Amino acid sequence: MTNYRAAIEAGLPVEPGWDKTLDAYEAQVTSAVLRSPDAVHNRALARLLLDLHRCEHGRTKGDPCFGCKGASAGNRLLSPGTPIGYTVHGHRIVVPPWEDHNEPEAWVQGV
Repeated sequence: MTNYRAAIEAGLPVEPGWDKTLDAYEAQVTSAVLRSPDAVHNRALARLLLDLHRCEHGRTKGDPCFGCKGASAGNRLLSPGTPIGYTVHGHRIVVPPWEDHNEPEAWVQGV
């Protein structure tokens, strides 16, 4: 919550239009951040990591899958716990369980 919004909600006097100007500014900044090359790159990387949990038919573990003839088993090649590399410090990088795939710490063991 911004100071201007808090002031308005508290009934304090503020210059007319500040809330609308602030909303427009926040929307512009948010839009620019989401479209930045780094943000686009990070979203693409996040989608790729999510894809490591998909079966060969494109379904994540537990989703209905016609090709798997029922619930998808997920990626049969890289099941959770499978080592896929090492960090610069020699810690193992592993495929985490589905529910932890958004946590960077879950991808590294031995830290």
